[in-house]
Amino acid sequence: MPTARPFTIPAGTQVALTLDGSTTFQTIEGLGVNINSGAWDSGAFAPYLTKAVQEMGASRFRVVVEEASALEPSNDDADPATFDWTDYDATFSTTQFQNLWSTIAHLNSLGISGGITLSIMGQAPAFMGQPLTTTTAIKNEWAEMVAALANYGLVRRNPPVTFGAFSPNNEADWDIYEGSQMSAATYADCLGRLADKLTALGLSSLKLAGPDTASLSEVNNYVSAFVGDSDVMSRITHVTGHNYSGSTSGMTTAAATASRPWGMSELGNFDQAFSALGDGASIVELWEYSDSIYNHAIRRGDGSAPPNDQLPGFPAPISFNGTTYGIRDSFYEFCHLCRWTRPGAIRIATSAGGSIATLAFKRNGGPLVTVVGKNTGGAVVLAGTISNIVGVIGLQVYVTTSSQKVVRQADVPIIGNQFWVAIPASSIFTLTSGG
Repeated sequence: MPTARPFTIPAGTQVALTLDGSTTFQTIEGLGVNINSGAWDSGAFAPYLTKAVQEMGASRFRVVVEEASALEPSNDDADPATFDWTDYDATFSTTQFQNLWSTIAHLNSLGISGGITLSIMGQAPAFMGQPLTTTTAIKNEWAEMVAALANYGLVRRNPPVTFGAFSPNNEADWDIYEGSQMSAATYADCLGRLADKLTALGLSSLKLAGPDTASLSEVNNYVSAFVGDSDVMSRITHVTGHNYSGSTSGMTTAAATASRPWGMSELGNFDQAFSALGDGASIVELWEYSDSIYNHAIRRGDGSAPPNDQLPGFPAPISFNGTTYGIRDSFYEFCHLCRWTRPGAIRIATSAGGSIATLAFKRNGGPLVTVVGKNTGGAVVLAGTISNIVGVIGLQVYVTTSSQKVVRQADVPIIGNQFWVAIPASSIFTLTSGG
C-alpha cells in the first residue's frame, strides 16, 4: 500500500519510532497511587478520589491506615487464639477507622475493589515491642490484631467494604517510625501466622502484598524468608519494594525467587514510574496522591502541617494546605501512565531516537496499542512503524506541556503500517487506539 505523509516535516526534526507486538514483556496488574485514609476530611476529599479514578485513570490504590498501635492499644484479652470482637468492633468503628472504611467504600463505588491494597503503617502497640518481640505469644498477638482489621472491613462492618490485597506491615526493615520493625525471619513467621488466621476467618481469597521494604537490597532477603511457606505463597500475587532514586535494583532477583511479578508500591514521580515500567514492573503506586498529615511523621519530628511525609522534590498530584485543595502538574503527568494503560495490558518492544523515550503496550487479543512517551528536547515529528499488531487503523494523540494539561491533538491515521505525529518540545505524550 502506498504511504503518504500528512504534513511537511521540517528538516532535522524527524525521529524514528518503532513498535513490535511480537516482542512482549510484563503484563500490567495496575498503575496508581498511595492514599492516606486520614485525609478523608469528612468526605471533602472524596471528589479528588473520584478524579484519581475517572480523570487520572488510576486502577491501583494502596490505602494507608496508621499507626498500627491504634489497632490494639492494649492487649484485648491476652489470648491470641480468640478474638475479643466487643473490643475490636469498638476500635474499628472510631473516626480514625471510619476514615479508612469511607475511603475504601468510595473507591468501591467507583468500581475499584480488587485493585485496592489495605496497608498498615507505623509502630505496633507498645506491649508488642519495637522491634517486635519475637516470642510466640507476641507474634500470635500481632497476627490476631491485623487479621481482625481485615475481617472487620470485609465481613463485620455494615456494610462491608472490598479490597483485594493486604499489606500488614510497612517497611519492616527500616526505622522505628514507618512500621513495626521485624527481621526477615520474624516477618516471614508473622506472615505465616497471619495467613492461618485469615484462613480460619474464612478469608482464604484475600491476597498478601509485600514485603514493602524501604531498601531494595532487602527485598530478596525478606522474600527468601517466606518463599518456603506454601500458605503465604498462595496469597502472594507479586513482590513489592520502595525507592525514591529511580532504582529498581534487586526487584528482578526477588521476583525470580518468588516466581511472581514485581511492583513498586512507593516511588516518587512520573520519571521513576516510567523507568520502573521499562524495567519490568507490573504494578506502580506513586507516593503519595495528596498532601496529608501522618502521625508517624509527627512522631519523627516532621511537624503537623501537610505534607509531613513527602520527600522534597516529589510534589503530590493533589495539593492541600489544611483548608484548600488544588491540582498540580504531576496529576496530568500521571494521567499518561494510568488512563490508557489498563490492567491486562502487555508491554511490547518499542524504540525511538534522540530526545524521545517511549513505553508501548498492547491488549492481548484486540486491536489496541498505546504508546506513552516523554520528549526532553525540542519539537519533533515521530515517524512511526507498527509491526505484528493487527487491526489498528489510527491513533489518538494526547499531550502535556508546561502550559497544557492533557490536550487532545488531531487524530493520526495509520497508512500501511506507518504514521507521523508532531510532538511538542519538553512534553509527555500518549498515542493510543484505545479511546
